Amino acid sequence: MKNTVLTIPQCRERLVEIIQMCSDAATRRRLRALMPHLYRRPQHRRVRCESIAVTPKIVRTVRAFAAAHPRVSQKQMCIKFEINQARVSEILHGPRGVKTRWGRSPR
Repeated sequence: MKNTVLTIPQCRERLVEIIQMCSDAATRRRLRALMPHLYRRPQHRRVRCESIAVTPKIVRTVRAFAAAHPRVSQKQMCIKFEINQARVSEILHGPRGVKTRWGRSPR
């Protein structure tokens, strides 16, 4: 066998081949017990999302506030409007290289 790096799916395939070739029932059971460990665990959010959904009304409000208060930081705006700082930046400048759903042109 070559010294190659195997992916997890390739390891599962090899393990199935080894189990099929194995004649000892106890060893087959022990090898089959390893199979569930060769799958990725499902990803779950660990914390609840605390930001509210960004609606067109919030977009208008944030833009108006930013125009009326040019010296207020994005961090302060995100706290005031309870939205993520990245969303404040997107509202004010648009996402990088993508036209926003609110009709704002890209950077």
